[in-house]
Amino acid sequence: MKKVLLMSLVALMVTGLAFAEGKPPAGKAINAKRAEAKKGPCAADVQKFCAQVEKKKGDVRKCLKENEAKLSDACKKNIADAKANKAKVSELKGKKAADMPAKKPAIPAAEGC
Repeated sequence: MKKVLLMSLVALMVTGLAFAEGKPPAGKAINAKRAEAKKGPCAADVQKFCAQVEKKKGDVRKCLKENEAKLSDACKKNIADAKANKAKVSELKGKKAADMPAKKPAIPAAEGC
């Protein structure tokens, strides 16, 4: 019983030291990275050129289009990629199932089964 109590006390002290050093817990650091990744390549451009724009559907996109010449290369590439993907989706929606490429099985069939 004393060993369990002692080990619990040591674990609490180690955790307390980690917080005292100012390091965020591992989970919070991962969440911060995820939040940063969600901002995307146009985040700085949106902040720079469209900060005053209301975040309603389509307004930020319209603002970026109006400032297209001033956007960063990464943002321009992201917009071009999104347009290409949208065109591809529209193309695929128009095809019949018979025209679609055959799907590969998610798990290859095991030989000898």
